[in-house]
Amino acid sequence: MSPPEKCMKTKTIGIFLPAAYRGGSLNGAKNIAKMLHLGSRNANEAVNVIFSCIENEYNIADEFSDLIELGIPVRETRWKIVSKKQVEKITYKTPLKHPEYALPCFGNSHFDDCDTWLVISDRLKRPLAPLKPYGVVIYDYIQRYVPHIFNDTFSDVHFIATARSAHFILTTTPATRLDAIQYAGVASDRVFLSPMEFDPYDFPSQTNTHETDYFLWPTNATQHKNHIRAIHALNSYYEQYDGKLAVIMTGQHTDSFLKKKADAYSGEVRRLIDQYPAVKKNLAIRGNVALLDYVAILQSATFLWHPALIDNGTYAVIEAAFQGVPSLSSDYPQMRYINDRFKLALDFCKAGEPDEMAKQLKYMEENHERKRQLLPEKTFLDPFSYKNTAPEFWQLARGLL
Repeated sequence: MSPPEKCMKTKTIGIFLPAAYRGGSLNGAKNIAKMLHLGSRNANEAVNVIFSCIENEYNIADEFSDLIELGIPVRETRWKIVSKKQVEKITYKTPLKHPEYALPCFGNSHFDDCDTWLVISDRLKRPLAPLKPYGVVIYDYIQRYVPHIFNDTFSDVHFIATARSAHFILTTTPATRLDAIQYAGVASDRVFLSPMEFDPYDFPSQTNTHETDYFLWPTNATQHKNHIRAIHALNSYYEQYDGKLAVIMTGQHTDSFLKKKADAYSGEVRRLIDQYPAVKKNLAIRGNVALLDYVAILQSATFLWHPALIDNGTYAVIEAAFQGVPSLSSDYPQMRYINDRFKLALDFCKAGEPDEMAKQLKYMEENHERKRQLLPEKTFLDPFSYKNTAPEFWQLARGLL
């Protein structure tokens, strides 16, 4: 009689969102958790996935209902800054070279029930405590192009330290992969291009409750989103090119542009809006809206505008195309990659030239119906959804995790 086969322990992967992200970064992190869950099961190699988010920042039942429905537990996590000696008391596996580390805490544990960690992204206040082998998903190195974007210039040292100590790095665009190698100094054989997916938000068409025709500007309140030049462009669109469309701005912390007491950058944006009567009249700032509300606004938009200086690209243009809405985007490598991958027929403008942006806004106003005809069909985009990308993602991740 042959001996019984040894029972193999099911691996557990911890997915960490170490900052209070919303929008594309939050959706991307959740999609990665879903793809690991679904992809491993499709391959009959099921792993347990645990999702970690910052405590007291989210309505867990509402904002993570999609993960909970899949059986992925969501843990509200406290991040502590601890000394090297404190980390050494927990583990001696890895030589420690930094005086302080960022440590995830859930109750009295430090996610020791996980075999591997995957951090999304590197934006930790100190290097990650290496209690487990870990990888990092890097969405961008904006600080390479906008050097003063972080209030604490020393933050970049910690971000790069976390990346360099990772067992592997995942990026979703070739340009960001090169940034990880050239700027962060991570060896090229540890940096991998992950398939870019999206959440199709396949909701029924919503009723248009807006009285005027408009285009949509999804953004957030950070400098790389290029608000100053964009507002100059809006003023030119209305004053020089007789623009007819209103504009709705949505996104995390954008309501700070309405407040008299705000940080220096938000105050500068608010004062510029006040300076231009045509912009003040036509720009509606909605702040961070619920998903269903965002989809309703998107579905009724004439087009979507993405005037950022640079980032890892935006899922918003893919989501817009899925809803039959064309987009105008700043021209930079990551957006060219997204355009090519998803065949979006994007129109491009130069982020540094407000007048050129204004001309392109007028062009989109006059040609949006023709641009709609060039958008890919839903049947073309559907294979790029997180559900259909899950097998490809798992094939990459299984060898790394």
